[in-house]
Amino acid sequence: MQLIVATRNAHKTREIQRILGPDFAVRDLSAYPEISETVESGKSFEENAMLKAIAVSKQLPGLDDRG
Repeated sequence: MQLIVATRNAHKTREIQRILGPDFAVRDLSAYPEISETVESGKSFEENAMLKAIAVSKQLPGLDDRG
């Protein structure tokens, strides 16, 4: 299973990969240089994570919510 993490932090990506194990192929935004940075304007970590996930999903084919 493939998981794309909305970060360019390689350390964070490796940590998530370690936690999830070999059943997941974890990739981050370094594989997608065309994806623009998201302004983290939320008031919490959770809000910023949601902002980034939604913004990235709209820029990668097959990940948006327009179903």
